[in-house]
Amino acid sequence: CRHLCSPGEEIDSFIKFPERVDDAVIDKEPIFVTETQIFEHNVKGTIKRFVGKKIIAWKDLTLAEKRLPRVIHVDNGVDVCDAVLVIGHGEDLFMTAIHAEGRGIDEIENDETSLIDPKSLIAEGEFVPTRKTIIDAIEVWVPDKRRQLQVSLLSVDNMLEDICNVLNIVAISYDQWESAKSIEYFLNLGYVIEKHNITYEDFRQVRTCLYVNALELPYYPLSLKDRDTSLAVEEFKHLRSLGGKRIEKGEGYSKDVADCIAGVVRHVNSKSYKGRSAPSRAIKGSLVLSGKTVDQFGAPDAQIVISTKPKLARLPSSRRPRPRLSNSLLNRKR
Repeated sequence: CRHLCSPGEEIDSFIKFPERVDDAVIDKEPIFVTETQIFEHNVKGTIKRFVGKKIIAWKDLTLAEKRLPRVIHVDNGVDVCDAVLVIGHGEDLFMTAIHAEGRGIDEIENDETSLIDPKSLIAEGEFVPTRKTIIDAIEVWVPDKRRQLQVSLLSVDNMLEDICNVLNIVAISYDQWESAKSIEYFLNLGYVIEKHNITYEDFRQVRTCLYVNALELPYYPLSLKDRDTSLAVEEFKHLRSLGGKRIEKGEGYSKDVADCIAGVVRHVNSKSYKGRSAPSRAIKGSLVLSGKTVDQFGAPDAQIVISTKPKLARLPSSRRPRPRLSNSLLNRKR
């Protein structure tokens, strides 16, 4: 018995309904256009080559679009992993509570006449999104070992600073790796910024948002930028759950873009985003379904919570100070 192997962790597909990832992709005009740049530096006779990106054009944004509270998550990479920056914002979801007549999930799943889509069920105690997360932009810096190209982390920070000069960025988070210098820099500029490694719970929130149509990914027709969204779609579809405790990338895939989208979803559904109420938790016995008509539920794009109780509990609202650009940033010469 001493030589018997202990059973390994169960590996399972994390996204049970991958078609929901495809459904989340929406055609839209990009808010800005970027170009890729290659930098070369001669360091004591050795040529160091870096890949960078630069914003070369902005969409003609209205004042309301510029003032829209947006959030950013950054996951740096240098020579092995991609560096990724994702921007997003939240839109309110219309929530309506109705009585489920005591029926359990199994009964509803087996009832062919039920109006509830089983793919949209949320189990007891699961996270219920109160906002729809709209991903505005996905930017990816790709290293190339064959060409000895490393990601320019300075380029990532420069783009983030350019974005902060134009948009109303209310929160920024970085993955832990290679982030200390960037976090200190943007803290000194007065931004709300933190270090956060994406967790299993963060991905559970993303999965719920995908299932109930509370996440929108951008697709840019006739543009090379659709590659970045394609990366996100494939990464989500191939995510694996190990023992129901942690998330691993699929074989042959990374999860850098998926990590950043999870970071944005986390910000949008936090209690401090826009100073509104925190996300609620599903009441015992609750279910969620989506896609019903206005006539049925009285609200466009309704996310319906089926509950054995008449109302969802809501936490009191809280407010976060809105960050302001410092004079040093505004007067900085480019």
